[in-house]
Amino acid sequence: IPALAGRECNASAVASCNLRTLSPQWRGAVSSLVGARETKNLQLGFPHRFSTHKPKLENAFATAPARPPGGAACGTVDTVHHKLRLSPSMSSNAVLGAVSRQRAAGGSPAARTGGTTCTVAGPGHPAFLATKFGNLLPKATRFSEAERMRKEVLRHVEPFGINRIILGKGSHKNKNEKTIGTFPHHRWNWVCGVCKPADRNKPADESGCCGFKVNALVVDNDDGYGPHAVITKFSFSALSKHMLVRAEARAAASGDRTVRHEDQLTSAQTNLLNVLGKNRSVAQEARDLFGDLFPDVKLDTNLMNRVMRKGLHDACGKDDDESMTLFVTKLVEWKKDGGFFKIEICPVTGKLLSVACQMKLETALAERYGTQVYFCDTTHNTTKYGLKAGPLGSIDCFGHTPPIGYILVPEESGQVVHDRLTDLKLNNPGAIAGTTKLDSDDQRHSKETPIGAYHVLDFSTQWPQGSSI
Repeated sequence: IPALAGRECNASAVASCNLRTLSPQWRGAVSSLVGARETKNLQLGFPHRFSTHKPKLENAFATAPARPPGGAACGTVDTVHHKLRLSPSMSSNAVLGAVSRQRAAGGSPAARTGGTTCTVAGPGHPAFLATKFGNLLPKATRFSEAERMRKEVLRHVEPFGINRIILGKGSHKNKNEKTIGTFPHHRWNWVCGVCKPADRNKPADESGCCGFKVNALVVDNDDGYGPHAVITKFSFSALSKHMLVRAEARAAASGDRTVRHEDQLTSAQTNLLNVLGKNRSVAQEARDLFGDLFPDVKLDTNLMNRVMRKGLHDACGKDDDESMTLFVTKLVEWKKDGGFFKIEICPVTGKLLSVACQMKLETALAERYGTQVYFCDTTHNTTKYGLKAGPLGSIDCFGHTPPIGYILVPEESGQVVHDRLTDLKLNNPGAIAGTTKLDSDDQRHSKETPIGAYHVLDFSTQWPQGSSI
């Protein structure tokens, strides 16, 4: 390696070497600079794989990496050509002094050259410093106000999902009355305000950690520049959860346009799926309707089911107790709006015995067309109380069947049906009833029931072909 002779070397010179020819000390030094992945490529004899990382070597010493294993010398930075001049006689302290003097003279070399820098923040704690973080590197910029420094940090880290930073342990308030207005703190230890404490406390070398820390200090004894603040440490782990590629980016790179997460849906798309779930639409109908309105969106089946189920639960409740609570609440709203409702509850057990209700429009239709009342054979197990649903209807002047009420009653209970129809003012003798609401007597065609209604059977569904009564 040319660096062993004290000569200048750039990234292309180092890329053409093979680490197997180096001593253990220099192999460790180069490994700490170029990273484990590039070192592996060099050892395997693939220098062309490493040639794309030239800027990293040219500026690797810009952040003063830690002393390599075995006490090997690091090097200095050529401020004119931005090349590495390695010398075995130099120590790490000499390198730190050279880098500090260069930053004081004109800022970070990495910020000027546009290279990517890599450093080690403590034993086994790798930190990744992107090119855009050049202004935040230690002592690279002097800030005249604390708020300006905070906004500058946020401006650089917001693209990674950090839109809030908070003070961590080790922060101290400013006791200098002359500078307390501009710098309320003398020392800042900023951490991510988005992540949970458990993620912030994870080691920086653990995948999924937060790994973001910024330390800043007020310098009020510098006569040349006056009171100002500088960043003394900027750490952003390469294994941070903020560095992970987002699902949208992965989908765009792979060409898969399937929407798999709810946060990728627009508000209009989410509302449509909620309404479809509220109305208990089947999956194929929901997919067809969604595809007609949003032809460019390919919806994942699991996501569609989740959002539709959420809409159903929001409208009807997640269980029987919540459903009945929402139902009674809706009945109260109907009554306030001009409708009607009445419920019968057992005074001993508190069990719901029956329900009769009408919306405002149904009340008006019942007053107009309530001389004839029809209701079909009821459903089964409508509620957890064993009640059966009976939607009431009539015939209007156009021959249509308008709804005029709704009842929930026990099966085969003619007296309860009579009482609920009386509550709805529909207990006229000409009413025609269904089957399960009547008593257990044999109800044949055109036979009047105890509630004064006529029982009509549907021959096409309730009787075999050719049968007679």
